[in-house]
Amino acid sequence: MHRNNAIWFAYLAGKYRQGYGMDILELGAAEDTGIIRRLFRKARSYVGVDVVKHENVDLVMPAEQTVFVPGSFNYLISSSLFEHTPNWREIIKHNQQWLGGRHGRAFFSFGAEGNVYHPPDPWAIVPVHEFLEYVQQIGFVAVECFFEDDRYGAECPGAVVVELETAT
Repeated sequence: MHRNNAIWFAYLAGKYRQGYGMDILELGAAEDTGIIRRLFRKARSYVGVDVVKHENVDLVMPAEQTVFVPGSFNYLISSSLFEHTPNWREIIKHNQQWLGGRHGRAFFSFGAEGNVYHPPDPWAIVPVHEFLEYVQQIGFVAVECFFEDDRYGAECPGAVVVELETAT
């Protein structure tokens, strides 16, 4: 995880009392440091999903194939997964159903325009406007959006962290 993503996720964890009493689903959980799980350490439950076995992963499976009882989680978290898959829309839509009704939260980070850390695959960059339009279409409302702009000497240009809330 890039250092600035860790700072943004630390901010969100502080904002939500380290996930106190919440049920969290993390997609793409095989992140080297395990920092997201540690930041949200006060969660009532925490399930990490990834396609590879790792100490931070509880379920080894593709994110678009998860199966839980609808409404099982309050928070849906994913850090730097979407720029590694062509089907990021399917992953978001599929996992949205596990969020519990109104005020379910989603925290996503991904590489967007200007990101220099990912290969030039046609799906490796997720345009911010396209992402925000899509999540609004499927029932999310953007609460906060952090975008690292290269004009200001950004450490990780093109990195985006978005906080979303379910509208219904």
